[in-house]
Amino acid sequence: MATVTLTIDGKRVETPEDSTVLEAALTNGIYIPHLCYLERLRPYAGCRLCLVEIEGYRKKGKLPTSCTEPVREGMVVWTNTPKVIQRRRDVLELLLSDHPARCLTCPRPVRCPPFSACQRDPVVTDRCVICAKNERCELQEVCDYVGVYQQRFYGVRKEFPLERTNPFIERDWSKCISCGRCVRACVEIRGVGAIEFAYRGKSMTITTPFEDEMKDTNCEFCGQCVTVCPTGALMERVNKYVGYPDHTVPTICTYCGVGCNIRIDLLGTQIVGISTRDPQNPVNRDNLCVKGHFAYDFIQSSARLTTPLIRRPSGAPRKAKWDEALNLVASRLADIRAKHGPEAIGIVTSAKCTNEEIYLSQKFARAVIGTNSVDQCAQLCHTPTLEALTRAFGSAAMTTSIQQVEKAGCIFVIGSNTTETHPIVALRIKWAVQKGAKLIVANPREIDLCRFAHIWLRLNPGTDVALINGLLRVILDEELWDAQFVGERCSGFYPLAMALQQYPVEKAAEITGVPAEDMVMAARLIATGGRDERYMMPPVYYGPLAEVGTHGDTDGTCILYGTGLTHNYHANEAVQALADLALVTGSLGREGAGLCPLAGQNNVQGACDMGALPNQLPGYQSPADLAMRQKFEDAWGVPLPTKPGLNLLEMLEEAKERNLKALYIIGANPMLSAPDLTHVRESLESLEFLVVQDIFYSETAQLADVVLPAASFAETDGTFTNTERRVQRVRAAVPAPGEARTDWQILSALAQHPRLRRETVARPKLPTQLDFSGWDYTHPAAIMSEINRLVPQYGGITYDRLESEGLQWPCPHLNHPGTEILYTEGFDQDKGQLVAVDYAPPLEQADKEYPLILTTGRILFHYHTGRMTMRSMGLVKIRPEGFIEIHPDDAAALSIADGDTVRVTSRRGNVLIRAKTTDHSPPGLVFMSFHYSESAVNLLTGRSPDPTTRMPDLKYCAVRVERVNENELGRAEQRKPTKKQSK
Repeated sequence: MATVTLTIDGKRVETPEDSTVLEAALTNGIYIPHLCYLERLRPYAGCRLCLVEIEGYRKKGKLPTSCTEPVREGMVVWTNTPKVIQRRRDVLELLLSDHPARCLTCPRPVRCPPFSACQRDPVVTDRCVICAKNERCELQEVCDYVGVYQQRFYGVRKEFPLERTNPFIERDWSKCISCGRCVRACVEIRGVGAIEFAYRGKSMTITTPFEDEMKDTNCEFCGQCVTVCPTGALMERVNKYVGYPDHTVPTICTYCGVGCNIRIDLLGTQIVGISTRDPQNPVNRDNLCVKGHFAYDFIQSSARLTTPLIRRPSGAPRKAKWDEALNLVASRLADIRAKHGPEAIGIVTSAKCTNEEIYLSQKFARAVIGTNSVDQCAQLCHTPTLEALTRAFGSAAMTTSIQQVEKAGCIFVIGSNTTETHPIVALRIKWAVQKGAKLIVANPREIDLCRFAHIWLRLNPGTDVALINGLLRVILDEELWDAQFVGERCSGFYPLAMALQQYPVEKAAEITGVPAEDMVMAARLIATGGRDERYMMPPVYYGPLAEVGTHGDTDGTCILYGTGLTHNYHANEAVQALADLALVTGSLGREGAGLCPLAGQNNVQGACDMGALPNQLPGYQSPADLAMRQKFEDAWGVPLPTKPGLNLLEMLEEAKERNLKALYIIGANPMLSAPDLTHVRESLESLEFLVVQDIFYSETAQLADVVLPAASFAETDGTFTNTERRVQRVRAAVPAPGEARTDWQILSALAQHPRLRRETVARPKLPTQLDFSGWDYTHPAAIMSEINRLVPQYGGITYDRLESEGLQWPCPHLNHPGTEILYTEGFDQDKGQLVAVDYAPPLEQADKEYPLILTTGRILFHYHTGRMTMRSMGLVKIRPEGFIEIHPDDAAALSIADGDTVRVTSRRGNVLIRAKTTDHSPPGLVFMSFHYSESAVNLLTGRSPDPTTRMPDLKYCAVRVERVNENELGRAEQRKPTKKQSK
């Protein structure tokens, strides 16, 4: 970018030509007081404190605001002339005229005491003696700089009671200076617009539409307003009076697959908050969602497991010592292996564990137990991606980075409610739309991104393959495909073109319910990267965004998909069709383009990388390949199993048939996450021995013979690999509660137990040969060193290199910088494979008995099976119970009113839940989340697996919905066990 040279306070500085004077000064170490300016927000000039004097200024005698004044070549700027100092002082004193006088006498540098030592209870009294923002207040800093320590003007006092209706944020409007940062951040950064200025003059305030409570608005409770507030007007309620943190520990968020960088703020060993202050971070900048920012209660929850538990003969658990518990686990597993063979034992690990712990889980299964039956939650979300993208490209992962989404010219989102499941990725999408990118959303439900979409393809549930084939047919018919890319780098084009003759756009429209003209428009935008001049229209609904551009940064197309696509019977075909779309349009290997599977959990990608799969060794090396298997046998010192292992659902099937005798579950909760929970319970109860290793006494743990207390992400060191292949450091911030241990420590102890030892490989070792047969790890860094030597993609990823920033694999050696964009020069196989796929309707269809279709998913305020978020008082206050979304027309036909309790029944079970009437779901479709154990939606879903990947159809289920009368509801309530009975 071109630069200009100017002089500020006698100092020559060089700055980009599109900078403002304030930006030029700040980037060159020259401070100009300001309160309303914030990087990434458009200039506002509301506080008027950044006044400067410019020689030869066009408005003689005027002092411009430096935040709005663009730089010019040769400009001479003075920031501290007597005129500027006096005017700035006058402005500040006027700003303080209606501000609480105590803010000018806030003790400095006294620190706010802990809540227990506070002289006045902040809940009872109107104000605390010392502002909790003390030493962090930007207004305080500006007053010190300007030299204002007392009020000279006295205006109308703005005295408001403290507002505590928000479960996370306390608002003290008497300290608000109307800088507008919170309003602008909510609009320009988050794309929400939940708050706005109201009234005029001295009565002006910031409030919600119609002054409703925040929980009744579209507020996402992300806390961005608190982060940008320069005063004590907005404060986090949880830690406001606990005290300042005395140190912070950088780590990675443990919720979705985005992998946001966070800092755990600590006062001693007490967690007092979560923050992020790095606007340059490539993953999330300084943004977090509500869960990442506020839902950390679970870490130090009193409900955490603190000691091993062993089930008594009566069925009740009792506390035990670690030696007793480990001896029992090792003895029972050894006995079952000796009697029934290693194939009678299965290991289920979790994508919430670190890479190091997952690596040890599969090593324990293969090298200690002697079985390939090891799996994790990828079987319920990521397996279709592994199968289809490996076939198409040679490897299976997001082909670009999260920040590249913002550079796209066109974004196609299918099968993902991104705002709720991956909020930070949704921000990138919104920012791209602000720049001018064209957004296409394919979803049966009206999700938040539909507000920003140019085209919303409201397809019928389960018709994704037909939709994508229709888009491909249009692209081929209109010759919009990338002929050079396909000719040079793809094979299988002509069989694909012939197969697509069965999908004219009219037929695709008939199957999907999407108007043909919308499908044609979408295909043209996808093929041209949003540059088709026929479609330079604004989005369907601007939402709160303003100043929308006309083009994205590039002419690339980013295709994003989530579990709405992969939780289906024909998920393998759907992902392959998307791979075909990416290949045909050349949307790979360049900036602003890519195929982006969005992983549901924080370490799904890493769990697959580490080989927690029944058919893959670490690094996607096949156990059926003799050379690969021998490489690991030599390193681990034992023969490895050759028989294919069972995946999670197959383990449950075999347990039900009593062929699988023992299951060791680490961090997973299939009693809520797996389909057909009645079948899951029967399978687990059929086991001879069940071990559960977890941080809470989960629904699955309640069925276990032995429960081992584990450490959370905040209590262990290691790495996570996010959805964009970025490996990042996880750091222990607090000690584990009670006697809980890290997963890697527990696995290492079990592996070294004498009862579980196996015969070693009797092959001579070369002097240079790897030897990782031992289990005496002292730190996860030693485990990562082993991974470096055995997993080629991680060869250059070490803890030392991860200290400052993560690395994206493949990173094969120490001098490699990591790979942001895959396939820039070629694929991991000879050529990209185009494979024709056919549409087939879902196996289960609605009928007279079950006339509605149920689809499932997540909501913003809870996560997965709810073990962590249900311990957050704030999240529970916002969304205390589940609900079923039903269209008003369907509700009226069934005599159901909003808020009624209804019974939802499928061919497998039924649940009671409250109804929420909304047109977000179309007629004939109802929606439920799967977070709530009280209304476990997987009691309803089926197990019919995809024939290739064994993926169950979690997103399509026929149900009927009936209103429950008060008498029937009362009887159901009476049958519920009390807390004492439950225990």
